[in-house]
Amino acid sequence: MDVTTLLNRVLNPVRRRLKLLVNRAVITAVNDSLKRQNVQLQILGGEQADEVPRVQNYGHTSVPLEGAEAIVLAPGGVRGQLTVVALDDPRHRPRELAPGDSCLYHHEGHRLLLTKGGQAILECKSLLVTGNARFAKDVEIDGNISIKGFSTAKDHNSDGISGKTHRHPGDSGGQTGTPN
Repeated sequence: MDVTTLLNRVLNPVRRRLKLLVNRAVITAVNDSLKRQNVQLQILGGEQADEVPRVQNYGHTSVPLEGAEAIVLAPGGVRGQLTVVALDDPRHRPRELAPGDSCLYHHEGHRLLLTKGGQAILECKSLLVTGNARFAKDVEIDGNISIKGFSTAKDHNSDGISGKTHRHPGDSGGQTGTPN
């Protein structure tokens, strides 16, 4: 037996395992009911993989749409230990952000864009804030505002005018009374 044949015989298993380490895949289904999200994949080359765990970044979770693209690792080249380590969906990813910008987005178009200079730009159809909302700085609203419920504040001031003690000129002279 020549040296090349002997080397190939020894190295072929290593080559196969190296080829199996990293793959690209397409998401075909998602199970988000478990502690760690599992996905079903169509790995490029026609291989199907079920119940593959998806590692996500701490503090953020998402459920990808069918057709999203994944990078899959097989530690040691062992296909039974596949793990999704990165996921992208170029069909919906916002493009042409400035260097350094960061964006949390949804496929329907709403998003939170963090930009240079400390701006956070929220684009959405509806904003629901739960809990005890508190603003540390002035809030500027460009448009109409509707407030449901009631206020327990003792007084409201607008441009230095008290909502509790203000008066208006009466329709027949004099002044109106204060609000009740």
